[in-house]
Amino acid sequence: MEKPLRVGDYVKLESGQEGYVVDIGWRTTRIRALPNNLVIVPNAKLADTILTNYHLPEKRMSVLIPINVSYACDPGRIEAILVEEARSAIGDVPGLLAEPVPFVRFIPGFGESSLDFTLIVQVNEFVDQYLVQHELRKRILARFQKERIEIPFPQRVIYVHPAAAGGVVCLLTQTPQAKRGSGWMSLGHLTSRERIDRDERKGKCGLLCGWCWQS
Repeated sequence: MEKPLRVGDYVKLESGQEGYVVDIGWRTTRIRALPNNLVIVPNAKLADTILTNYHLPEKRMSVLIPINVSYACDPGRIEAILVEEARSAIGDVPGLLAEPVPFVRFIPGFGESSLDFTLIVQVNEFVDQYLVQHELRKRILARFQKERIEIPFPQRVIYVHPAAAGGVVCLLTQTPQAKRGSGWMSLGHLTSRERIDRDERKGKCGLLCGWCWQS
């Protein structure tokens, strides 16, 4: 007979409830959530739901930690720093495993204003991920500050042309990709009164940013 869950397993139901299975009775199954609440689920309903068991086929699991850095950074150097910090935390941070070894992937890759990496580590079980992420992020931030590695954030500038007819405002954003080109990427145009038709707006802001000139 299939046994999708056992007492002691950490599970998550399709409805969103999750926690440790503390009792499996004839009619109901009791799940203790992390805030120490008890969720009682009728077995008939449990049989019809999609259930994720984080202790099967084993307790060990991967944790993916997204890391974003400036486009000015060398990807190889960032990868080395992240792996070094993760490995140095092994033995100090409860639940962080040495095997399989931590590694980094340049994924998702090229973001709007950052190079986006993913640090992958292994933890002993599901609930260990919270402390592991907490400690690793503190270590990584301290190392980035020491190495003067920038964690970027989007920058937006509102440019008001002094001779703009009708008070047209060109809303721009500056991104690393845009910096390599014209320097700016347009987000759109506004007016002090109301939005005006694209045909009326063309060129009134005095910038050939391409947004209002597109067909």
